Amino acid sequence: MQDRMTRIFFWLLHSPLVIKHSELNAFFLPAGQYVSLQDSPPEEVLSWLDREGFRGVFAVYGYRVQYGRDENDRDGVWFIRVIDVPFASAPRLRLEGMDECPF
Repeated sequence: MQDRMTRIFFWLLHSPLVIKHSELNAFFLPAGQYVSLQDSPPEEVLSWLDREGFRGVFAVYGYRVQYGRDENDRDGVWFIRVIDVPFASAPRLRLEGMDECPF
């Protein structure tokens, strides 16, 4: 299944369906567009992606995938490039006398 999702991701990346935001290292797939698979009738693109397993927030090939809205308040899916940084996580601060922070 992951291989199919990767192939779909690369197809989307180069498809006319997405809006590229180069300044954000991201692209946006607006809802309401239709795709037609080779063996099925036209289907709304977000319904198709949901059926293919593109649900919730997850990562695929270095991109974070999440449902949301764009700057024009349209529903859709964001594919946001994840940038690796050369740092490990900072150690958690512990306050003396407290096991955990209350907030």
